[in-house]
Order: sequence, then structure tokens, then C-alpha cells
Amino acid sequence: MILLIGMINIVNYFDHMVGEQKAVSSQIEKSDKIMSDIKMIKLQEQIVKKLKQEGYTPTGTFGFSISSFEKKSITIDLLEIPKEKTAAEIEIHKIVNEIFQENELGLFEITIQ
Repeated sequence: MILLIGMINIVNYFDHMVGEQKAVSSQIEKSDKIMSDIKMIKLQEQIVKKLKQEGYTPTGTFGFSISSFEKKSITIDLLEIPKEKTAAEIEIHKIVNEIFQENELGLFEITIQ
């Protein structure tokens, strides 16, 4: 009887591990798809072009962190931070999120540096 309970626990443990592994694989595939979409639509070029049109100085260097469609972030480097940093960040957030929405990428958490 003890042996049977032990075997059931082992099977349950492996089922749990397989389920977690599938969930992680699925998450990686979704993140890879988002990054592929970002490259395909040349998102960085769109952002740089729009920010320059609005008078900002993006370096073209971006950092992305994508855990899921709901949890994404981008870091945008500027050559110079405007004197009115808070107002500039609000405007940049609006500009960048409009580009994300136009490209059906959802909202990103945005960091300016």
C-alpha cells in the first residue's frame, strides 16, 4: 500500500513538472512571437522617426523585456533628457504607446533614460 501511494506521488510530481514545462515553453513562444513582430514591423525605426519629428533625440538604442503579452517593457535611450523631464516622459509615453497600439502590440511599460 505504501509503495502504491509512493508511485502515485511520483506520477503526480512528474505530471506537475511536465505541465510547468509546457507553460514555460508556451510563454517563451509568445515572447518570441512579439519580438519577431517588433522586428518585422521595424518598430524601433518607427519610434525613432516619430520621436525625432517631435523634437526628441533618441539614440536608437532600446531594451525590451517581454514576459507575456500583458507584461512588456521598453527602455528608450535619449541623447539628452529635456529640462522638463516629467512632461517629456508623459509625451513620449503617449507617442510610443500610440505606435504600439497602431501595430496591435498592446501597452508597454516605458522607461526613458
